[in-house]
Amino acid sequence: MKAPRLRTRACGDRSNLIAAAIATALITVAGGLTLVIAGAAPADAHSAPIKLESQKITLPFGAGQFPAGPTAKIANEHCLLCHSAGMVYTQPPLSQAAWVSEVTKMAKVYGCPLRDDQIVPLATFMHDQEGHSNPSLK
Repeated sequence: MKAPRLRTRACGDRSNLIAAAIATALITVAGGLTLVIAGAAPADAHSAPIKLESQKITLPFGAGQFPAGPTAKIANEHCLLCHSAGMVYTQPPLSQAAWVSEVTKMAKVYGCPLRDDQIVPLATFMHDQEGHSNPSLK
């Protein structure tokens, strides 16, 4: 005799299950903190309500590019996919070997579309930027 097959639930039931799991996780993360909802009183006298407020955070504008040159073109085409030029100009001093390691990591681990023959020249370019400020950010 074959074991009975389990039926899968309809898609709507699965969505409800996912929503319930998310709600449970949020409640667990809250760790018993009481939220003020529609003027409701705290659950007990020892629970203080949490006041949620919107915040406005202004991020720096990242439209700057590296100064002209063949390796700057590589940096502008590849590094600026994820980073701002201003971020590079605010890095702590790194050795040439450390820059090679960082650029290699960006290519091999994070998927930057650099060719192998571009890694050392780009690392040298980044190392040479140390102590400079980006003229396009002024």
